Amino acid sequence: MFDVYDLQSRLVEAAWPSGFEASQAKLLARLAEPYADEIRTDALGNVIVRRKGEGTKIAIPAHMDVLGLIVTDIDKDGYIRFDTIGGISSLTLLSTPFVFEDGSLAAVRAEAARIAKADNIEDFSDKRDMYADVGALGKETTERRIRPGMVAKYATHTVKLAGGKIISTPYADDLICCVSLLLALENLRDAKPENDLYFIFTAQEEVGTRGARAAAYHLEPDVCIVADVCDAIDSLSAEYPIGNKIGEGPAIKLRDGGSLSHRVIVDHLVRAAEENGIPYQFDPMVYGGTDATAMQHARGVVLSSGVSIPTRDIHSPYETVSADDVVQAGKLIAAAAQRKLEI
Repeated sequence: MFDVYDLQSRLVEAAWPSGFEASQAKLLARLAEPYADEIRTDALGNVIVRRKGEGTKIAIPAHMDVLGLIVTDIDKDGYIRFDTIGGISSLTLLSTPFVFEDGSLAAVRAEAARIAKADNIEDFSDKRDMYADVGALGKETTERRIRPGMVAKYATHTVKLAGGKIISTPYADDLICCVSLLLALENLRDAKPENDLYFIFTAQEEVGTRGARAAAYHLEPDVCIVADVCDAIDSLSAEYPIGNKIGEGPAIKLRDGGSLSHRVIVDHLVRAAEENGIPYQFDPMVYGGTDATAMQHARGVVLSSGVSIPTRDIHSPYETVSADDVVQAGKLIAAAAQRKLEI
């Protein structure tokens, strides 16, 4: 049986940022293969796992790409200038540890002259005032290891809290939902789904939902049930009291920043949860988008909703989730996937 902590740890270890997902794609394909009727990886890097059925064609995406840095230049002193891949705030960047492709560890710093002039953290919104230090001893020394175009990811690791009930990890967004998809596939091992199912580990979500858009264009699904994280209101960093609590079950998506969930799909998820005794909440995401947006707009109309995992401190080096919410999300996805859906 799959274990949430073990899977998340392995995926974090394999993961690299958007556009560089080959390692996690290979791992996910290997983990999903025993549960697939068909499995393939497309040219953009999406891993598509099919469970054949005669009914409604349902796409179930969770993105496997993560946030990171990309090297843009190495200055005369050997410090690394960079841009971000995906949305990492300046506050998160400063002093956060990263690891580059060659294994070099680095921390992001701000120029001393800029610090002296700053009144507050908002003055560091320009990444040109920041650099990554890998122990620079000059440009030539750094260039022996690092070159423009190389990427880096958070150098933090997955840990258990509260006796294992809570997991704090980099890249819960969205690797923890990839874990839920694997759990759903495991739950469906001996089932004969009423619907034609496509579990999709998508590429390049953090830079514009590109993988989901390409997959939806090719597959032409009738329905999208996206798996992604949502803000937990029990976090002190939550700006507005709109969201969910970790440990109280997965959340059924009502909307996100780019799509409105279809009532038929929302009701289908609610019924699947209630028929199987699965606790649930509702996800009224106000800001940010998901793969549901890309799929909803592809070719014809794709009816969408989703299953979200409440998460504290999204896009930080340590995001926090409930292991039980992850397990219940896998059960809900499996229950909704095999329950007959007529649209």
